Amino acid sequence: MDYLKLFSCQFVLFALGAKMSFFFDHYISPPLTRIDFLAGVLAIPCFFLYWKVMEKLHAHFSGIGLPAKILLVIPAFAAGTFAVGWITYLLGGI
Repeated sequence: MDYLKLFSCQFVLFALGAKMSFFFDHYISPPLTRIDFLAGVLAIPCFFLYWKVMEKLHAHFSGIGLPAKILLVIPAFAAGTFAVGWITYLLGGI
């Protein structure tokens, strides 16, 4: 059951990270304007919070060995990124 929890948590976190990266990349680009600065200021706490959640989850799943984590995280990354791309495409964002 821990394996399924790890996969689902990593899926959600990778999907969230991909969406945050997609959203903030749209606004942060040269030439830097006030909008870019504001998006950068908003992005820093979001990514910091994201990092803290990832740290806590990895501490929670310390009982799972590294090879098993790697075998679960790679498909979760691919599935999360694909899901965000597919949903963004369906909503007309690409």
